[in-house]
Amino acid sequence: MDFYKPKNSIEEALRVIQEEKAAQTTQTEEKPRKSHWIIRLGLILFIFASLGALVYWYYSQSTVYYSSTAPAGDVVNEVDLVVKAPLPTNETPTIVTVSKLEPLQNQPLFKNARVGDTLLIYTKAKRAILYRPSDKSIVADAILTD
Repeated sequence: MDFYKPKNSIEEALRVIQEEKAAQTTQTEEKPRKSHWIIRLGLILFIFASLGALVYWYYSQSTVYYSSTAPAGDVVNEVDLVVKAPLPTNETPTIVTVSKLEPLQNQPLFKNARVGDTLLIYTKAKRAILYRPSDKSIVADAILTD
């Protein structure tokens, strides 16, 4: 704008102020766009982290309260030596180890159970035996009902 000659210094000052405002306006229009993307990205990351924490909490709350650990033959042989009534020989029992007592305490079979006890479940013979390997003793022996 070399051809423009201001009439006085006020007009020149106004022109400079208008140019500065125009420059600031273009700069401020670009910054919110970048910050909007940062905010959106942060929000998306927060949502995924929250979902991940929720899934972790759900699966940690729904864990199995017992787990199978020992080989079936070893436990059955130990229980067979201790139990008074003969064990069913025509089926292999389901063997589980008690790992949490809280949800099982309301059931009569687990009244005297401890963590680490082994449960043998004979589904065809409808019999359940709670065995304590540390004492090599039968804690409970029950007949299952439908």
